[in-house]
Amino acid sequence: MFVKSLDNKPGVFTSRYGEDELALNPLLPEYQCVLKLLRELKDIKNRDAVYRCCVTIMLPDGSFYQNFGESNGTIAENIIGELTKPYFYSVFILQGTKVAFSQLKDEELNNTYRYQALKESLHLLVMK
Repeated sequence: MFVKSLDNKPGVFTSRYGEDELALNPLLPEYQCVLKLLRELKDIKNRDAVYRCCVTIMLPDGSFYQNFGESNGTIAENIIGELTKPYFYSVFILQGTKVAFSQLKDEELNNTYRYQALKESLHLLVMK
């Protein structure tokens, strides 16, 4: 997840965001990453963010293919709904919706970043 007003943080470190705080205080909640993000965005108006995914397929001959997916949205001011893994899904509001990623139904997820990249990769494998 890349948040524009935070210089595209947490970026590729999304899954480890907040680990520094947890290392200093192991009693903090596991979802410290979300709390850290919300704290950093406090009083910031531009909360635009994007989730990106890259799927790489390596073939036996050494060639490879990469497929990308992307979902644009914004970061909510507070946690929305039940807080479950992946934790950032509870604060990421997908563009064109008014709900957090964590609240999307299965059929709504079919056009999101991971599924875009995976569908393209599957299509490529079937065609090979």
